[in-house]
Amino acid sequence: MKKLVLLFLLFAFACSKTTTPTSSTPATTNNPPCKPTIIFPLNNSEGQAVSFPILTWKSSDPDVGDTVCYNVFIDVYNPPTIQYGGTFYDTTLMISDLFAYTTTYYWKVVAKDNHGLTTSGDVWSFTTRASPWIEKANIITNRGWLASALYDNKIYSIGGESSDYYNVVECFDISSNTWSTRSSMPTARSGLIAEAVNNRIYAIGGASDPNGYLKIVEEYNPTTDTWSSKTSMPTGRQRAASVVLNGLIYVLGGLNMGMSSGWVLSIVEAYDPVSNTWTSKASMPIARSQFTAQVVNGKIYVMGGESPIVCEYNPTTDSWAYKSDMPFYRENLTSAKYDNKIYVVGGYSSTYPYSKLLQVYDPTTDTWSLKSYMLTDRWGCNAITVLNNIYVIGGVNTWNWLGPTDQYNPSIDI
Repeated sequence: MKKLVLLFLLFAFACSKTTTPTSSTPATTNNPPCKPTIIFPLNNSEGQAVSFPILTWKSSDPDVGDTVCYNVFIDVYNPPTIQYGGTFYDTTLMISDLFAYTTTYYWKVVAKDNHGLTTSGDVWSFTTRASPWIEKANIITNRGWLASALYDNKIYSIGGESSDYYNVVECFDISSNTWSTRSSMPTARSGLIAEAVNNRIYAIGGASDPNGYLKIVEEYNPTTDTWSSKTSMPTGRQRAASVVLNGLIYVLGGLNMGMSSGWVLSIVEAYDPVSNTWTSKASMPIARSQFTAQVVNGKIYVMGGESPIVCEYNPTTDSWAYKSDMPFYRENLTSAKYDNKIYVVGGYSSTYPYSKLLQVYDPTTDTWSLKSYMLTDRWGCNAITVLNNIYVIGGVNTWNWLGPTDQYNPSIDI
């Protein structure tokens, strides 16, 4: 009887225990990234930049904690199959390659999460703008380190070198897109400067051998096509920079291999064509050669050469001040002025050999910007503004002496 009671109690205890089911965590489902959508440039847009264009899109991932990266495909064919660069983690991409002008590009973005799932965006397109650069008639004598001056809306290109040192004078008529020969300069030389004042053109300095440094000043009369000698410059030099300010020709810096204090000069001297005399001005704070200078709002700005530092000269106080550094600074560059801004083109450096770069300096805001690349990469060339267009002439490229004349229209390079 006792055994029956014990069995009954054990049975009741077993039946009264509640069995807790084993809990299990449901499997997490990984979702692919959201489909990329376009922000800039707008699909089917026109007139897009060719240099350093920017592409922007929007995407994310619905799963908390997931990371997303992107592959970008760009091509002139639809659908695009050429992947640009590697993998990007930002939704803004600056293209470092130069696009072609007036060309339609197709692009798409593929988003990929850290689990390997991908989502492709639509194929978008944009068309680049027309080139602000046009190739004009070649100069007659290919050469570099020539000088150019403007008279009566014609460009007079003087001297220079290739296999020899030249005294040639060639005149470019922009209205007919033709070059013609004028009376030769008395002294053959390169690395000289030329400026036009009071209906005359003055050819100053330069060299007639690699280590030369001439003081010569020769005046050209475009009306009579004749030359005459003037008072020599106090300091002989080649590859200097020059500007005209308040009727005076300022010659700045340059090279003089005979100077015991250093070949690269900081010396500034001003020539008065009316009195045929020279005066000394405050030296530049930094010696430099193979650089460029322009006048904006009554002040002189120098840039390039051996230093990235931009300096400003005030003729009223005969003093210099420092301005914002020049990015991508180079030697053997040139410049022209348009709309009170300085357009700096060409040049050479170890980073940018035989450069096509076009940079713009705005003295009012003390800022730099990039514009459309020049057609012909070159250094030792000239730039000059005629009727709201900038013309770049001559120069050298991998020791090929150049003849192309490139015309640039700043008003459409926005």
